[in-house]
Amino acid sequence: MKLGRLFVGGVVCLSLLVLAATPAEAQMNSGTVMGKVTTPEGEPAVGAKVTIKSQSTARKCVVKTDKHGEYICAGLRQGNYEITVEYEGIKVSTRDVPVVVGLYGNPASSNFRNRFDIPLGQVVQQQEVSAEQQEAEQAAGGFEHARALNQAGKYQEAADELLAVIEHDPSQWIAYAELAIAYEGLGRTEDAMNAYLTAIDLNPTEPGLYNNLGKLYMNQGRVEEAREQFEIAAELSGESGDTFYYNLAVTFYNSGDMKAAIEPLQQVLEFKPDHANAHFFLGVCLYSTAETKQEGGEIKTILPPGTRQHFERYLELAPSGQFAENARQYLQIIEESVPAAVRVKK
Repeated sequence: MKLGRLFVGGVVCLSLLVLAATPAEAQMNSGTVMGKVTTPEGEPAVGAKVTIKSQSTARKCVVKTDKHGEYICAGLRQGNYEITVEYEGIKVSTRDVPVVVGLYGNPASSNFRNRFDIPLGQVVQQQEVSAEQQEAEQAAGGFEHARALNQAGKYQEAADELLAVIEHDPSQWIAYAELAIAYEGLGRTEDAMNAYLTAIDLNPTEPGLYNNLGKLYMNQGRVEEAREQFEIAAELSGESGDTFYYNLAVTFYNSGDMKAAIEPLQQVLEFKPDHANAHFFLGVCLYSTAETKQEGGEIKTILPPGTRQHFERYLELAPSGQFAENARQYLQIIEESVPAAVRVKK
């Protein structure tokens, strides 16, 4: 069997798929923090700057209070936060503020709205929602309902509701991220990209935003722009960067640049040595860069180091996996067509 038959047979013409979209915090349990800021005289502090910063990560939400002194920030992960309020030369900070999360769109979790009213010059206290605070409460409920509409595939209804939420408070990055999902569902790709870009402007430290924007770029054939987004996502994600490096490898693989896909696939395996699909596609990409040389009247193929081992490792991890038969075909080709003495570069 000749090596060329492997390509004709379509074994390497496989579609490598981007991992499921992770639209910022929109796909995970999230918490909403809201409250009212009042002046030392007890009046609403209109236009006060409220910064809600995680004490364990670099993530933060910065909003301004409305005409009622109300603020709201959605899409926070569970944990302790520091809330800082700045208003007319007064600055108040309170650490170790706990945020409890619930799943958006789940009516049973609607109580996961953390209320922290802030009288300037005093400590943060958790209070019950009053009648005067209903406007901010309705905005949070509108976002949760819109997310449920997106999940149900009712993208136009979701978009309409999200635009209303944004009109109430245009500083909520997660509302733009959810709006991007609605626009993508409606086939409005450019609008979806712009929504993600706005979300990134508001929250430049959330890797999921770059990942989803990269996916849209890739679907449009804008490979270099996609690559940039996935690389940023991987850098921001810390220990969970394997997802974004895998998606970067996808970008190169699907564009036919298998050589460029090798490095991000190796990065995936640094994060997760048992990532079966990364082993398989790294084997494919390494195989595609094999060299040939002529010795006498014979052409010999020299495989890059690890090519065979990655196929074997895939079969160890996923013996009945999606690409198991393909991996066996590669190993058969290597066994029959590549002499043992030259299966790796010297």
